[in-house]
Amino acid sequence: MEIKVIDGVSHIFLDEDEPEIIALRSIAKASFKDASLDEQLSINGPNYQMSDDEADLFIRREPRSYDGLVVEMARVDGRLCNTVLYRVGVGHFTLYDRYFEWSRGEPKKMLQDASILLQTTKGALATGRYISSGLPVA
Repeated sequence: MEIKVIDGVSHIFLDEDEPEIIALRSIAKASFKDASLDEQLSINGPNYQMSDDEADLFIRREPRSYDGLVVEMARVDGRLCNTVLYRVGVGHFTLYDRYFEWSRGEPKKMLQDASILLQTTKGALATGRYISSGLPVA
């Protein structure tokens, strides 16, 4: 995963060996993990980690036809995620930076955390240790 900021927009480019669903899950999970928590609104508490199944709830199987939206997260379990991704092409996504920055500041750390999570998951996939009940990896 390579992140480039072009004209104030974060572009996410995946390597050929990085499945889109795994990358999108990694971004959703990193967004959830890094978002500030309002404990009064949270069911699961501060140490909860999002599962693949839960991340899949925010990922569209097919990009929305008129704008390519593939991920949409607002407030999730008391966390203000404000993460929206659009699919530009195969392995190419953009983050709606303004929406993210409105409540969370720069997206750089979240995207770096997502990249680390993606690399960890790729390693587990390569060794056959990755188990998920979420959307198929294909």
